[in-house]
Amino acid sequence: MKRITTSILSLLFATSLFAQIKNKDFETGKNNNSLVPADWNLPLVKGYSSVLDHSEKYSGDVSFSISNADSTVKGFQTFSQVIPITVNNLKKIAISVYIKTKDVKGEVATWCQLWDKNDKQVGFQNLSMQEGSVSGTREWKKYRLNLTVDQDIKKLFFGSYLAGTGKVWFDDFEVEEVAVADLPPSVEAAKYISEFNSIIKKNSIYKDSLNWTAIDESVTLLSKGIKSIDEAKIVTNYVLGKLHQAGDNHSFIQPPAVAKAYSKGNTNPRRTSSKLIENNIGYISVPGFGSVDQKTKDDFAKDIQDRIRTLDTENKLAYWIVDLRSNNGGNMYPMIAGLGPLTGEGILGYFVNGGAKKNYNAWSYNPKKGKKGSGLGVNIEQPYQLRKPDSKIAVLVGPGTGSSGEMTAISFIGKANTKFFGQATGGYTSANAQYNLSDGSALLLAVSYTADRNKKEYRGKIQPDVLVKETEGDDVTLKAAQNWLQQK
Repeated sequence: MKRITTSILSLLFATSLFAQIKNKDFETGKNNNSLVPADWNLPLVKGYSSVLDHSEKYSGDVSFSISNADSTVKGFQTFSQVIPITVNNLKKIAISVYIKTKDVKGEVATWCQLWDKNDKQVGFQNLSMQEGSVSGTREWKKYRLNLTVDQDIKKLFFGSYLAGTGKVWFDDFEVEEVAVADLPPSVEAAKYISEFNSIIKKNSIYKDSLNWTAIDESVTLLSKGIKSIDEAKIVTNYVLGKLHQAGDNHSFIQPPAVAKAYSKGNTNPRRTSSKLIENNIGYISVPGFGSVDQKTKDDFAKDIQDRIRTLDTENKLAYWIVDLRSNNGGNMYPMIAGLGPLTGEGILGYFVNGGAKKNYNAWSYNPKKGKKGSGLGVNIEQPYQLRKPDSKIAVLVGPGTGSSGEMTAISFIGKANTKFFGQATGGYTSANAQYNLSDGSALLLAVSYTADRNKKEYRGKIQPDVLVKETEGDDVTLKAAQNWLQQK
């Protein structure tokens, strides 16, 4: 391993760092195969070519290259490695690699997951989140993915990838200790860090589970020498990691570009779909929805209700299927308002917070004509009511049902003649509130738990009433739901 940079702060970096990357320079082939690197996990993706390249290298005799010439190829090609890490104190480190690209249209980046002593992922970083992704044609350059680790971090799961077309070469991976200047942070950076931590201390449902004395000491040390808000994100990511260790798997930072787009239009490209099944079942699939723009919310909810109205008025429906398997979350209110004719009116669920004495804040569907007609902050000027309000309903869920998708599912729990089919949901059943930060980004912070209309709480995955094992090429979950609906 190359010489580790020595920190100026002896107090912070006096202890040893151990993290050894195997075959870091790709000089060794797997099982004497000159094309495949030893010690690296390489799940081959159709359309991509991944080989050891003896004609191009930064140093030594070989590099590792990934290429793709077909723009219709989906997915991305990654390679990865898991290494143990041992530190006795808080440290800033970086995973570095030399990268060269040719005609890349898409993205090249390095990524890393941080795993703790309980074998739980508590952090994630991607080069595109820090320096921005790599594309186009570039000569060899060293790129660093900055990380913060302490004695709780025991494993790094990291790698790089090509997503798109072109060719990229990788060489000389390394784990480095990052030098820190013994200087106070800039006023801008200090304000951003203080703003971020204050929001969490005041609002997080996990705030009382954190050792704030130790965290504040670590934040003070990590903040030294930071000049900008971009650099300050290594500190805020450290605090988010502590939240994740405490059990918060839902809070995250929304980058400025995404936060801006979220305020203007739907950031989720998927759209609602509907159809008639077997002449008497109305099927509607509602994806995630990403926007806080009023008109965008109204249009999304109206489209759902228009689809329900069309199916219900043009056919003699006896049953309904609500498919939430691809609903990965976002803003729950337009989804629930749109599905209001199926969820029924009144209280559909609760946000729950507080300790021994809990506070229950309900979300409800209360349709009325005109503006503000839903009770969910969504305007539905002509709300629809089912011809048969007590129709049997099958709700389809799975691992792709997450966050606000799970809140939408909860809105059906406890309703008569309703049953859930599929697999367990994603398990992001805490409720996030949005806090805008000074750089234009937004902190989506878990501020409460959730409960159904009967006040049963959910702090993890929602289990379906009927567990269905998926079969590739055959929608057995849909079939199971149809069979139940048509039982006499």
